[in-house]
Amino acid sequence: MTRFSLQKLFDYQKRPVRRQRPRSQPRLCLEVLENRLVPSTLHVGSSPGEFTTIQAAVNAAHSNDTILVDPGTYTEQVIINNTGHARDNLKLVGSGQNSTFINAPSLSNMTGFHAIVEVENTQNVAIKNFTIEGPSSAASSAQFYGIRVDNGSAIIVSNHITKIEDTPSCGR
Repeated sequence: MTRFSLQKLFDYQKRPVRRQRPRSQPRLCLEVLENRLVPSTLHVGSSPGEFTTIQAAVNAAHSNDTILVDPGTYTEQVIINNTGHARDNLKLVGSGQNSTFINAPSLSNMTGFHAIVEVENTQNVAIKNFTIEGPSSAASSAQFYGIRVDNGSAIIVSNHITKIEDTPSCGR
């Protein structure tokens, strides 16, 4: 903000200086806050400055942001919700089904409904170009989900969801 703008904003007019203000008086301090009018693109990969996990990028993302995920295997549970701030219209984009994999972590490291990717209370989340892979066999009677949408909406295109199975309670 220019000096002229600040002068106009505070209705400041040039006046002769009469005396110096004592140093003990508080001074007005202005702080510049982040402007999130323009959506950001966040990168997940191994290059310097990139996020190393998809969940870390999701936590940093805001509404209308895009997360681009480099080729690789990411063993983690990804939870997209509005905790902390809104993430509506978030785009999560992999590099392709044959190159970007989200694998289920161990059952003890999963929370909630055992969804590898979960969208909850968030609207219009796009998930594109991933292979989402569950455990080859469930070690317990837990129910698994590849992608679960709870009280929200998602656009799920060009994904391959595989190895998601429930262990039958009768053992057959």
